[in-house]
Amino acid sequence: MKIIASKEDAYRSSNRFSELQVGDITFLRQEWQSGLYSCECETFVPLWGDNLRVLFSTADADLSPDVSNRLNRILTHDQCLRELIYSKLADYFQSNVLSRYETDEAGRRLPSSPSRRQLRSMYGEPDLHLNAAEETDRPTKISLYFNTSWNIEHPVEVVVEDWVIQRVR
Repeated sequence: MKIIASKEDAYRSSNRFSELQVGDITFLRQEWQSGLYSCECETFVPLWGDNLRVLFSTADADLSPDVSNRLNRILTHDQCLRELIYSKLADYFQSNVLSRYETDEAGRRLPSSPSRRQLRSMYGEPDLHLNAAEETDRPTKISLYFNTSWNIEHPVEVVVEDWVIQRVR
């Protein structure tokens, strides 16, 4: 019997997991079923200005150079969008959340005019989802998913395309 000391060691000892390199970033790749791979890592993302959990799925075990280069350009894009995203999230909170929710999942009353600090706490840190499709008409489309304090089952999605926020839902 083989004793595995950590989650990382468990990944490495399994034949379902391997590493995938995108630029200088190493993703952990897991094969879910024949022909479908889920890749994730936690890394510094300049467009957020902090570390984020980054995920994407692909049907190919290895990424083509075009897809790898596209993902690398997204992950190293140096324009920080964090404050603009929080501004859009504040608008979304006022126009959509307060009309549907009075309290968060813990039963605390939601503030009617939250501070920036309160907003960050209620939205939490997002997961960044990338488009790793070989053929796509939206090569720079990304989604940030926020697990909110008022609805833990349905995250709020911020869609960014060509470095412009397209929608919050």
